[in-house]
Amino acid sequence: MEKFHQFLANTEVTLGLVEGKTNLPLPPQDVTHSEKTSSKDKAAVLENAISYWTKQIKAELRKDPETALKKAVHPDPLTEIAFWKNKSVNLNSICE
Repeated sequence: MEKFHQFLANTEVTLGLVEGKTNLPLPPQDVTHSEKTSSKDKAAVLENAISYWTKQIKAELRKDPETALKKAVHPDPLTEIAFWKNKSVNLNSICE
């Protein structure tokens, strides 16, 4: 069952990348809300989710406009404006 939840999380992240967003996959509710799951296991699931989210957010924050400018054949000021607009949309999607 863990592999299935991992697959769903990876699918959600991939869909976000296709849309140009950073999707933070939520931990599986059947594990976090279950009476059968020990609190130690619940804590481990939540810690893993937070660790993964942290990596995703850091990767987004590491992006800089110079990378976008280097990729463009003939960059202009609009290239940098587009970069910051996309970054703003992406960071706002994290908050959502």
